Amino acid sequence: MTERDAGLILIDQLRSLQVQNQALEAERRSYLSDKENYQITVTALANQQQTLSDFAKAVVDQQKESIDVIKSGLASINANAPANTTVTPVKSQLAKPDKYDGKDRANFKTFITQIKFYIFGNPSYFPMDESKIAFIISHLTGDAFKHFEHAINAKDDSKPEWFSNYQRFLDQAELVLGDPDYRNNPTRQLIERHEIALELH
Repeated sequence: MTERDAGLILIDQLRSLQVQNQALEAERRSYLSDKENYQITVTALANQQQTLSDFAKAVVDQQKESIDVIKSGLASINANAPANTTVTPVKSQLAKPDKYDGKDRANFKTFITQIKFYIFGNPSYFPMDESKIAFIISHLTGDAFKHFEHAINAKDDSKPEWFSNYQRFLDQAELVLGDPDYRNNPTRQLIERHEIALELH
């Protein structure tokens, strides 16, 4: 039997006793004067109030015991739960890329190659395109960084599409920072086509 069932049975018993007492009291009081009936009523109400107060206190005490049992159970569960483990990333053994200020565009190819190699060697550091883009921008200084300030400071719904797409960001960086002579070189175009073909396979 649960505590709730026991409480309901106790309430039913109290109600039954009250009904019986009321019937007996009504029969007895039919033989008494009005003054005596008034005094009896006052006394009965006081007794009934005390009974209800005692019952309410018993219910509250019972609820407190139940809460204590629940708290004890939760404390036991927490005590037996395995401790949180913190995964410490393995420190990269690769050298970080050099900073790039955009003054010598001929150096952009070397810079972006270092960036790609570092990202390739540390995939767990860059799970999303945004993290790769943020890493690249963090290695830009001076005029090179200024090319992307507007995108960084723009509201989320106003940011350019290439700001959240790694490959498109690389294309944009090549456009504004790369060496135009190298970009228009036919030999470079052949090399890039070969690189793309290798990626597709």
